[in-house]
Amino acid sequence: MKAPYSNLGNSLGQSIMLAMLLAVTSLGVILVMSIATH
Repeated sequence: MKAPYSNLGNSLGQSIMLAMLLAVTSLGVILVMSIATH
């Protein structure tokens, strides 16, 4: 019973980390573009 929960937790953690990484990179791209245009 513990294995599925741990797998779910690991996949959830990975998806959250991936989402945070994507958000940070997109914010960085927007910041660079705004600086480049100005």
